[in-house]
Amino acid sequence: MKSLAVQSWQWLGRELDRWKDSGQTVNFWWRDDDATDAGIALDRLVGLSHKRRVPLALAVIPTGLKPGLVDLLHDDSLTCVFQHGYKHENH
Repeated sequence: MKSLAVQSWQWLGRELDRWKDSGQTVNFWWRDDDATDAGIALDRLVGLSHKRRVPLALAVIPTGLKPGLVDLLHDDSLTCVFQHGYKHENH
């Protein structure tokens, strides 16, 4: 039996094929939650966003924001920053 993740990717592939076969296009954007700083994974995601020209939404926690993230996103026209809570703490 295939995992749910594998089944989901296969379903998405079939759905995208149906869109393509009907001459339609799909608009995508990615979202990354809990961003506070630049790092290997986020650098890779931003790079992939630019390579494929797919917009990226970053849900940033304001009180955890580090200068590295500000530097990474400076003048980045494909990445939108969304406030994700304030401190992201349980109360």
